[in-house]
Order: sequence, then C-alpha cells, then structure tokens
Amino acid sequence: MSERVTILADWKKWGAFVGVEYALQLGRYARCPYQYDKVTQQMSLKPEVEYGLVCWIGEEGVQAKMVLNREELLEAGEQHVNAQRLAMYASKFAWKPFTPSRYPHPLKPGVQLWSVTEVNKYALAKEGLLNWYHKEGVEGTIALIRDYLPPSFPLSDLTLEYALQQLEAHKLRPVDLRDKAGDQGRTWHKLAMFYLQGKTVDLTEAPQGHKDFVAKFAMWCTRVKLEPLAVEQMVYEEEPPIGGTLDCLATVNRAWVEQEWERVHKEEPCEKSG
Repeated sequence: MSERVTILADWKKWGAFVGVEYALQLGRYARCPYQYDKVTQQMSLKPEVEYGLVCWIGEEGVQAKMVLNREELLEAGEQHVNAQRLAMYASKFAWKPFTPSRYPHPLKPGVQLWSVTEVNKYALAKEGLLNWYHKEGVEGTIALIRDYLPPSFPLSDLTLEYALQQLEAHKLRPVDLRDKAGDQGRTWHKLAMFYLQGKTVDLTEAPQGHKDFVAKFAMWCTRVKLEPLAVEQMVYEEEPPIGGTLDCLATVNRAWVEQEWERVHKEEPCEKSG
C-alpha cells in the first residue's frame, strides 16, 4: 500500500459549524469525474479521491473537523445526487425564479450547470444556521440596549421598527456579523490558497495574526506532507449536470489521514466551538 493518499480538502474559518452540507459537498466533488483548468482551458480526468476533509483554518492554525473515507464519500455523493433532483424540483416553486448561472459548461457553450452549493441551498434545511441566527439576533439586541441606547431611554417605548433600524445602523444584525465573519474567513482562505499556489504575498504590513497563520499553515503542510495537485479548480459531472470549485486536491501522508479519520469519528458529530 502506498504511503501517500489523494484527498480533497475544503478550508473553513476556525469555529465554523461543520454540518451535513459539507459532507454532501465533499461527496459530490469526489464523484465528479472531470476537472477543468480555467487558466489553460484544459479538461482532464480528476484523480480518484480516497479521503475528503473539511479543515478549520485561522490564527490557531489548521484542524481537521470532518474526514470521510472512500465509502463515506461515495454515499455522500449519491445522496447529493438525490438532493439535486429535489433542488431542481423545489426551485420551480421558489419565491424568486431561479436559473443556474454560476458554472457555464466548459465544453458546451450556452449550457449552464447547477452548482454544488446551489443544490444545498434548495434541498437542505440548515438547522445549525437557524440556531446561529437566533443566538446572534438575541446578542445583538442585548448589545443595542447595553451599549447604544441612552440610559434614560424607557424600554417600554422600544418598538420593533425602531429596534430594527438601530440594529442596522450599528451593524448588530446577524447578517452584519455573518458578513464580517465571511470577510475574515475569505482572508484565511486566500492566504491558504496563495501558499498552496506558490504565490508570494508581502505580509510586511499585515496583522500579526495573518503572519502567524501563514507560518502555522506552512508547518502543517510540511507535517502532513501535503503536495497540491490542483488548487481552486472547477470539477463537473455531465449527468445530473453539476459543477463546483474544489479548494484543494492533494496527496498527503496516509498514516496521518487515517489517524485523523479515527480521531474525528470518535468526537461528537458537527462539533462547533463555543
């Protein structure tokens, strides 16, 4: 048996909720037989994948939060196909007409592919996300009362309309916090992608946390012997038609990923920090 194994890796901001949508995403990416390089405009067969990982990344470093083996990826991919059929049906009744537009077919002009994440949007009820919105909405309201309303303001006069206006003005809504967290996540993601692509990034004026992350990410790649095969590359399948962009296709040390599979499967599913 080879000492190295081919994996799919997806990077998420440290602390992000890792639920079933990411298992389905990994499974469908693994199932897609083709990859397309948008720079060279070349299509090729995607290598067989033995493991799929979702990893937290941030100032703390890198930590695998979901690890699926070949059999689990196969099951997840099949379930995502079922989810796509449901999504294609459900989109017909959406409040806003929907037409796939994110992924033009690379070899068939005028043909649009559904995206992996669009399927999840229409087919999944994200319980973790709803709970997060509820929690952040309550915390935002508490912060508004504690930090922004005058002490003399009578709470009996606080109306829903005024509260919503003030939450928006002070950027305390869940959507504001989501966007802020998204910006932070995109920063870690870009730094990881640049490193894997061998791009030089001037961090002279960057926050110390960014410098710490790049150093820790580099050490992690060395420790697991990660060698990229493809970074941010489109993958697709003809039937049912689907497209997506994988973060990283790579080879790593087999012993490490097998140990991570064992560790993650002993933990509580969908663990979230805090």
